[in-house]
Amino acid sequence: MSRPDTYRSGNASSPRFDNVRASDIKVDKEGNWSHPWLLPKNAELGNGLGAKNDHGGHWLIIPTTEISLDGYKHLLSELNGRCEKVKRAREAVGELHEADVLPDPVNSDKSVRILYSALQAVHNGNIPIKDWDENDYTYIAILAKALDSGKLSLKDAVTSGPKSTKEQRFIAEAATEFMSAERKRSGVGEDEMADMDNDHGHLKAVLKLDDTESTLA
Repeated sequence: MSRPDTYRSGNASSPRFDNVRASDIKVDKEGNWSHPWLLPKNAELGNGLGAKNDHGGHWLIIPTTEISLDGYKHLLSELNGRCEKVKRAREAVGELHEADVLPDPVNSDKSVRILYSALQAVHNGNIPIKDWDENDYTYIAILAKALDSGKLSLKDAVTSGPKSTKEQRFIAEAATEFMSAERKRSGVGEDEMADMDNDHGHLKAVLKLDDTESTLA
């Protein structure tokens, strides 16, 4: 499958494709990636890797056959030498950066709105999530937009055990960290706490976070 030019946030010397879950990447005051890298569309991925469009402008570099994590990282590391460092990614990947600040939801479904609001808070508030970097926060924004527009159904966003998808695992982790961050806030009154409990209960029910089949259960 053909793919467009692909961008990744890395560090000063490398796009770090082999860092599947890298440390946080700093952005400048305008929200631009500090170290954007380009993998040209005509660059060979090599044997064992393929490109899969996920949502909108987001692409995954995936193994084409069953492989160990170390083997996957080795193949990804070979992509580092095929990338070009660029000054800015904003103009080239405008679709991704349209979600720099996620707006309020437009979807009328209550469950979708509650889940979207959780993802919105994680992205806009940059709620710290272990091992997440700029690529991950961009991805969660894309998933939130797809959910709000209906391109990603609520059913497809729910975790489903060991065979869950990347998008399901990201959404479940973001929602869990959102609820944890809300509970740590100080100065919450009784009425607000009651509303929070109701929303959290609804969110857990929607994502089956208390289900033994859930990825994060």
